[in-house]
Amino acid sequence: MLATSCLSQKECSSVRTSAKPEARELVRAWRFAPAFHQVLRESLHSRRATYRVGIPIQRSGERVRVTFQAGDGRFQLHAASIRNKANVQPTALTFCGRPGFNTDAGQVVQSDPIAISLQAGSEILVAFEIEGAVAVNSFERFPEGSTEPGSHVFALPGAASTPFRRGIGLTSIDIEGESSRAIVAIGDSITEGYISGHDDIQDSWPMIAQRMLGVPVVGAAVSGQGVDDALQSLARDVSTMEGITDCVVLLGTNDLGDRPDTYIVTRLEELARRLRSSCQVWMGTILPKEWTPRGSYPRVEQRRQAVNDWLRRWKSNARVIDFDAALRDRASPHRLRPGASADGIHLSARGHRLVARELAKAISLPLTTNAIDDFPDLAAVANE
Repeated sequence: MLATSCLSQKECSSVRTSAKPEARELVRAWRFAPAFHQVLRESLHSRRATYRVGIPIQRSGERVRVTFQAGDGRFQLHAASIRNKANVQPTALTFCGRPGFNTDAGQVVQSDPIAISLQAGSEILVAFEIEGAVAVNSFERFPEGSTEPGSHVFALPGAASTPFRRGIGLTSIDIEGESSRAIVAIGDSITEGYISGHDDIQDSWPMIAQRMLGVPVVGAAVSGQGVDDALQSLARDVSTMEGITDCVVLLGTNDLGDRPDTYIVTRLEELARRLRSSCQVWMGTILPKEWTPRGSYPRVEQRRQAVNDWLRRWKSNARVIDFDAALRDRASPHRLRPGASADGIHLSARGHRLVARELAKAISLPLTTNAIDDFPDLAAVANE
C-alpha cells in the first residue's frame, strides 16, 4: 500500500500536473531515505487528543516527511508538528497543503516534505492531534511518550498530560539527505525490542546498531511475526520504503513450534528472493530458545538447529550472520550466554548489544568514534 501526501490520488495528480516543468524536475530529484520506521498491527480507538513521541534518528538532512497510519476504522488527524529536540520551536506538518486529513481503515498518509535542518544522532519530537481508530503496537517502548486531551501540537506538555508509551499512529520518518547505507531489520518481538514489555526503543538492537555504525537501521518487526506473516506483509511493511540498501532478516523462532524446519527454510528462501532485487539480504541464524510456549521443546530445538545448519550452508546471494553462534552459551548451546537473556526467549539489554555488535561486524562499515565508549561491555565479552 503506497502512502500519499494528499487526501486523494486525484488531488495529488492535480498538484503534480499544475507545477511548472522545472518544479516537476526538482520533485524527481528528491532523494529520501528512512530515518525511522515501525510496524503497527493493532488498533486503538482514541478520543480527540494530542500524542507526543520522541524519535532518535541517524540521518542528516534539510527536509523531512512523516507517515501516519489508521487503525481498523475511520481516522482523522487534525494537526501535527515536528521539531528537533534542541529547538523549542515546532514546525507544522501539512498534507497536500492542509493541516490534517481524514482516511479509512488501514490507510497510510504521508505528509508533504517540510524544510527543517536535522543532524544524525539527534532526536525528533513529533506531536499530533488525532481521533478515531489509530494504529498502535503491542507493548511500551517510548518511555517519554505522552498524551493530552485536546489540541496541543504546538505546546509543551501541560498539567493534563499523561504517559503513553506505545508506538502509535506514526509509522515512518523519511529525511532527504546525502546517499548512504540504510538498513532495515525484519523480525519479530526480539527485533522490535521487547525485553520486559515496558522498554526503551533505544535499547533495541537496531537502534544500538545505528549508533554503532552511524547509519540508519530501521525496524520492520512486529511481536509474534513468523515467516508467513513477513511474506504477506512485505509489500506494505518493507517494499514501499525508499533508499534501503540492506535488509537484515532475523525470523523463525515463532514458527518452530508449528512448522517443520523444511517449511521454514523454504519460506526464508522465498523472502530472500523477493528482497534481493531491492537490497543486499542478510539472513540471521535463529537465536537460542530455552523454552517454548507451543509444541515439544526437544522438537523445537531440533528444528532450530536444522534451520541454522541450512543457513550456514546456504549458497545464494544472501549473506548469513551467525547470531546463534555469537549469543549461545558455549557450555549449553541451547541456552543464551550469561547475561544475554531476559526470559529464555527474549534478549536482555546486553543481549541486544551483542546482536548489534554482530551486525556491525558483518556489515563492513567502520564503527563510530564513540561506539566503544558507549558500549564498553562489548569489548569485555568479545572473546568469551
